[in-house]
Amino acid sequence: MIGRLSLAFVAVAMALFFASGPALSLLHFRQLSKQKVIAEANNYIERHSESRRIACLYVVSCEGGRARLAIVPDVNGWDIGQTKARIWRRRFSDHCAGATANIGLQLAPEPGGSDVGDSMDQARWSFFNDRFVPLRSRASHGAFSEEPWERCTEARAVLR
Repeated sequence: MIGRLSLAFVAVAMALFFASGPALSLLHFRQLSKQKVIAEANNYIERHSESRRIACLYVVSCEGGRARLAIVPDVNGWDIGQTKARIWRRRFSDHCAGATANIGLQLAPEPGGSDVGDSMDQARWSFFNDRFVPLRSRASHGAFSEEPWERCTEARAVLR
């Protein structure tokens, strides 16, 4: 009897452990809002930028059939519902394939500087963490965007 209870406990614990990641990501996805993305982008800029306080926000675009990130030209006019629908469709169908993040952030380079610099210059939205995570870190996995994608400049930055 105790053996069966122990086995049942272990099975339930393992099921909860493996289900919690996808379940948590789904919960964060459902609760995702424009305000949340902008707030977390500003938090990322504060944490990872010593001098640059501006960045470009990107969302996945499916033009041409392959996924790539496109700059959001105006955060006020950005339709998060349309972005979430595209992300959902990418996840559950063969729509818009590619090794590209769904939502990205790039810090603008210093005036006269290069867009390739610090490993924290690019970040992708993590639905598990419910925030932007650096693209190149020990715990990060994933891609930023397939080519071509427009690099962030001071003139294109929408987050200041």
